Amino acid sequence: MKYIFLILFSCGFYSCGDSPTVTYKLHNETIYQVKISGFSNRTDINNEPFYKEAEVIFIEPLLSYEVTWDTGEGLNTNTYFSEDEIDSVRVVFNDEKLLVLKCDLSDARSCHSIFQAFEASITQEDYEKAIPIENN
Repeated sequence: MKYIFLILFSCGFYSCGDSPTVTYKLHNETIYQVKISGFSNRTDINNEPFYKEAEVIFIEPLLSYEVTWDTGEGLNTNTYFSEDEIDSVRVVFNDEKLLVLKCDLSDARSCHSIFQAFEASITQEDYEKAIPIENN
């Protein structure tokens, strides 16, 4: 009986080990609150629209957002967002300006670092590229 308990305890302890994880950090280097929304506007194997929307990320001025995902057995494709394969991002600065970022995921090298890096920043340059949101 003692050996059975020892074997079960050892197996349970072994399976509870650390699973592989990956951490992503997103910095807000501006003096504005940013609201970041991620979307996937891809098509499925039948070329039908396959729309997904991730949760909104809020980052206060000059602070950072960090998320750690469990990669398990496979490759993690979530990046900063709860949904994988995000190819469009809306960045709203203080509810006043909007920057839309899009990326062809088949060649992400030319995309904003939010699509490709484990650590990225929203910068003053991003703010300057944003367009005013009109209040109607």
